[in-house]
Amino acid sequence: ADTLRLLAIRVEFKTDSVNTTTGNGRFDLSSPASPGIDSPPHNRNYFKAQLTALANYFSVASGARLALQTEVFPVDENAAFQLPQNMSYYSPGKNSPQADQRLSELFRDAVQAADQSGGIDFSSFDSFIIFHAGVGNDFSIDFDSTPNDVPSAFLTLEDLRATVGNNDPAFRGIAVQSGAFQIPDGMILPETQSQEGVEIGLLGTSALMFGHQLGLPNLFNTENGLPGIGRWGLMDQGSGNF
Repeated sequence: ADTLRLLAIRVEFKTDSVNTTTGNGRFDLSSPASPGIDSPPHNRNYFKAQLTALANYFSVASGARLALQTEVFPVDENAAFQLPQNMSYYSPGKNSPQADQRLSELFRDAVQAADQSGGIDFSSFDSFIIFHAGVGNDFSIDFDSTPNDVPSAFLTLEDLRATVGNNDPAFRGIAVQSGAFQIPDGMILPETQSQEGVEIGLLGTSALMFGHQLGLPNLFNTENGLPGIGRWGLMDQGSGNF
């Protein structure tokens, strides 16, 4: 099997009470009254389980030709790296001219916070996920009362270069380990997709974004969101087929 090593970094925002975002910027570590899809506590073991599910999916879908080895930081069960801004700063709205810039800043700030903590050899990993506190702004259940939730994304080197790289042609990624290594791309994912009383599994979004990491293209109409190959295609509507 081809083996890819995947690093997941857990980050929280500055605590706030902004009503256009879900939650207060911190991971939900509560104990639910009854089990459900992706129930809290959303601690390290929760994200390790999410990555196990992702590895299992791609092992099966590839006929055992792709193996994912995963690690989650911080290693403390309920800890997270702290971002310098609140959630609405990083997600000013899908139609904002600053949307791409702020999303790239979230990725950069998360990587730098993890790097500053020490103890992570980024160069030993091939792929990178930022798991942030809160709900992903990826599904429209009804009227969107929280438009400043963070959308999930796969950021390419070109995306990062055009934003936090200031269009510098020499930019090779987010520098870590005192400049010894650069992270050229990566994913941004929420702690959960369940919202407004509707349970939606995070695995579908994770698999879709990791498909981009592997170089798979979107197979839906990116102009209007309409399906191309249908509900059973991962890179079309298949990531949400339950």
